[in-house]
Amino acid sequence: MIALLVNNSKIRKKNDKLITMLQMLRGTKKEIVIPEGTQVIKSDSFKRCTNIKSVVIPKNVTYIGTGAFSDCDNLESLTIPDTVDWVEDKAFAWCDNLTVYTNNKLVIEYCNDNDVPVKPINWEWIL
Repeated sequence: MIALLVNNSKIRKKNDKLITMLQMLRGTKKEIVIPEGTQVIKSDSFKRCTNIKSVVIPKNVTYIGTGAFSDCDNLESLTIPDTVDWVEDKAFAWCDNLTVYTNNKLVIEYCNDNDVPVKPINWEWIL
């Protein structure tokens, strides 16, 4: 997998914490590991990134915004940690080839409610 350094990230300081919000990404990377320290996946961050095949979200992320991964036609694998406590509407909409890998009960419920295939994951296999 290729670790992606996001040059388009916006970092702001709030209560002495750095909050990284990914901006629109239009790269050619097929496999993406979102950088450690990222806490938010902003709405539409990866929308229509048709080259992406897999994404691994780090353990710091707590929020996935509206349409964050929508219209990613070739996205097959999205690994989501237990730390995510909110997934907005249509976060994975129109990703017909997607399987979400997670043990997060909230994400499993979201996937089941939205007809997104979901499978359990062992984090030791990833890290």
